[in-house]
Amino acid sequence: MHVNILLPDEKFLSAAQQLIENAEKKIWISTFKAEITTKPRGRKLHHFFDTLFEKAASGVDVRFMMNRPDGGKHVPISNEFAIRALLENKIKVRRLPHVRCCHAKLILTDYCGSILGSHNLSVKSCLGNFECSMYVLDPDIEEKLRLTYLDTWATTRKI
Repeated sequence: MHVNILLPDEKFLSAAQQLIENAEKKIWISTFKAEITTKPRGRKLHHFFDTLFEKAASGVDVRFMMNRPDGGKHVPISNEFAIRALLENKIKVRRLPHVRCCHAKLILTDYCGSILGSHNLSVKSCLGNFECSMYVLDPDIEEKLRLTYLDTWATTRKI
């Protein structure tokens, strides 16, 4: 089935949450910014990360490609805190080599569907900014996204 669903603004987070909850084997993510916060506005986003941690603990292959705030790319400091939390929870975290910026926002799983768009995993992206992502339900596009992710992952460096 070739169906795509537009996820403007706050519709992204509930779709992303559902996608990772249904994953059984893999959750592969790419983002420019990640923010794990316990502030009231960030509760839903915190729940997203808690679900990722639970999935990783249960044996799901959870991977993150993101930027580290040490390469002069105007990377937010929140990434450093997120990286620590991800690593503490046995999630594979990698960065692109040299000064290459990881700007793609992707969520790929073994479950039906992938998300691709402008949403970072931050409070402002999920609850304030004008953002637009797409829930992709097209096996051909999903396969191309998976292959692109794997090709890029092969060039990354461990954090």
